[in-house]
Amino acid sequence: MTIRCLSIHSSYACAHSGACCRAGWAIPVEEPLVGPLRGLGIIIGPERLAPMRPDGACGFFEAETGRLCTIHRRAGHELLPSMCRHFPRVVVKDPRGAAITLSHFCPTAAALLFEPTPLTIVEAPGALALDGALEGLDATAVLPPLLSQGVLADWKGYSAWEESAVSLFNVAGIDPEQAVDALERATRAATRWKPGGEPLASAVRRAFAAVLGELRSTGPGWNGFGRTVNAFLAAHAFASWAAYQADGLSAIPRAVRQTLDLLAVNAGPHATLTRPSLIEAIRRTDLRVRHQ
Repeated sequence: MTIRCLSIHSSYACAHSGACCRAGWAIPVEEPLVGPLRGLGIIIGPERLAPMRPDGACGFFEAETGRLCTIHRRAGHELLPSMCRHFPRVVVKDPRGAAITLSHFCPTAAALLFEPTPLTIVEAPGALALDGALEGLDATAVLPPLLSQGVLADWKGYSAWEESAVSLFNVAGIDPEQAVDALERATRAATRWKPGGEPLASAVRRAFAAVLGELRSTGPGWNGFGRTVNAFLAAHAFASWAAYQADGLSAIPRAVRQTLDLLAVNAGPHATLTRPSLIEAIRRTDLRVRHQ
């Protein structure tokens, strides 16, 4: 199975920040794990939920021993609940394979957005891909996203859209607002395609090329963090669950726009942005968008 991710996410590895372990989430433990865990003396209650402390931290979180997890430390990665094995991965499967993006509520994932790595779609390494044992939105048996009323995209055309969208956010000197405007314009042009002429993938690439030809550098914006914000938006355009909403492909730029708007609110005045304050704004945004 082909498993894809963004280049900036390919090096992800848990750094034990403990953010997910202290988020206050109820963590279900799958039935097949209960017996082996109990055999190791790790007690799972009859409701098959990980215990939670009054402060919202998971009962297995070991803050005093390097922010580790009792299950992970004693039983290994394989016996972690699915929710814990996958976080911060956001996965969608379709006939092309699987695609992984990340929730940047995880501080480690958020820090990757600052890396200078060019934005591309790459094959996911085994560690990120959990060696193929991925769970997520399963679109393997559904039709491709809707392109326009009564017209479906095809998988090659959708791949061309994802590749073009990620490339758009990689353009140097384009501020996030301008990039999202361009994404919306290119997508509108692509959705005018009709069967019987050129392949959809060609029409998509032509639509993005036309929009890119109109762009003019405005500087990085966001107090010098425009490229970081663009990487964050690319992570919402790629592997998007929004594509499977009723209005299909057009839902993705709208979701990206909403994500940018929420980030702007959480970030506050751009002139005062620092790396730590932007990370916190990104984390709050993905907490809302990805998890709430």
